[in-house]
Amino acid sequence: MSTKPKNTTTPSPPESTPKIAGHHDNWLIIQLGEVRGDIKSLTQSINHLCEKIDRVEKDAETVREKVGGLDKKIYAATAIIALIVAVGGYFANKAIDFGLDMAKQAKDQSVLASPQTEQPVKSSHQK
Repeated sequence: MSTKPKNTTTPSPPESTPKIAGHHDNWLIIQLGEVRGDIKSLTQSINHLCEKIDRVEKDAETVREKVGGLDKKIYAATAIIALIVAVGGYFANKAIDFGLDMAKQAKDQSVLASPQTEQPVKSSHQK
């Protein structure tokens, strides 16, 4: 004699897959926390790079100003050198002309002061 309950029914299958209690929720929360940390790290890196870019731009502007100042100094030095060469060339030309005039006058005076005597040209055939 077996005793079976008379009102036993077969349970109906569940309508969806049962969730593992808390496992999915915890994983999702952990992943969102990691993503939030990564975003925060990327934001800090971007801010740091922006600060570096600002410093580089300021340094570049300083270099541009210095190069501009050097450029003006080079133009001024070139103009001064050109002026010195032109004035020096003018005075060198006058000095050369003066020297040539003095040499010409000295030659003319020496020609006038010494009598011109003609010496017979000896040929190599005459003995």
